[in-house]
Amino acid sequence: MNKVYFLVPLIAVLAFGGYWYSFKTAYEAKAAVAAAQARHMRELKVEQDRQNHIKAIDEANAMAAKRKAEIEAKKAREKKERDDRLAALDARDKARSDEYRNKGDSERLQKDVNDLKEEVLKIETDTKSIQTDKNLVNEYIAKARENLKGLYSVGDKIEKANTVILRDFKELATLRTKSS
Repeated sequence: MNKVYFLVPLIAVLAFGGYWYSFKTAYEAKAAVAAAQARHMRELKVEQDRQNHIKAIDEANAMAAKRKAEIEAKKAREKKERDDRLAALDARDKARSDEYRNKGDSERLQKDVNDLKEEVLKIETDTKSIQTDKNLVNEYIAKARENLKGLYSVGDKIEKANTVILRDFKELATLRTKSS
């Protein structure tokens, strides 16, 4: 029985060794295949991650360009709105200024028109007064001419009378001289 104690463990060790060797060789092959598959999967995953990363970078760049374009468009739109608003305010201010100036011009022109109407009325009044004065002067001149004619005729009569008186004085003087 002593041999049984020695042989059974030996057979068990040999059976275990055979099993372990077959397991070890199959396990190493399986482990190598599994490691190769894992490495291949990791490489695929790394490649996929790299492609996803490149795709994400491209998408991020595209989004950044899109955001930049949107921001520039927004800035341009805001600038245009601001310029339009400023142009509208300038137009409003100019319209108010023009309105104020035109109102002032209108008031000034209305005042000028009223002043000119007054001047025209004054000129018409002066013209009527001058015409009346002219008519009076013409009447005066006509009367003065008549008076002058009358004075000339009176002067002629006086001259005739003076000649008659002189002649009568001469006759009287000759008569006196003859009578003395």
